Order: sequence, then structure tokens, then C-alpha cells
Amino acid sequence: HEKISLEIEKLMSKKDGGIFASIEVAKKAGAAAKKLAGLFSEKDVVKINILPELLAGARILINGEREFDFSFKRRLKDLFAK
Repeated sequence: HEKISLEIEKLMSKKDGGIFASIEVAKKAGAAAKKLAGLFSEKDVVKINILPELLAGARILINGEREFDFSFKRRLKDLFAK
């Protein structure tokens, strides 16, 4: 049921001229996550999810398509990929 409600929220935000943003953070949503969520307009639907495997930082998904990955996990992966 959760996937269905997420899809409905995505469609509703798009219909209203907004976007659907998923903000994933490593720790309990604190000031940084709230500050990120505050960057979006009232038309946008913003969900904050906690993913400890990110280690630190955040990852932002826009409409399930665009990704902005500022996580420490990605930085470590990039460092060891060289």
C-alpha cells in the first residue's frame, strides 16, 4: 500500500505543478534535513527517509529520476574506485 500512496503523491504533485522529492539522510532528520526540505515550494511533496547505510550526508531524488548524492558512502566509493 505504501508504494501505491507514493505513486499517488507523485501524480498529485505533478498535477499541481510541483515535484516529488525524496531526501535520504544517514541519521534522524535533524536541522540539515529540515533545511533541505525548506528549499522546496509548497506545491512540492517532500519525503525524508533515514538510511543509515549512507554513513553521513544526504541523497536527494527528484521525481524518482534525478539524483543528487552528497553521501559519505558515495564519496568512499568514488575514492576507492580510482
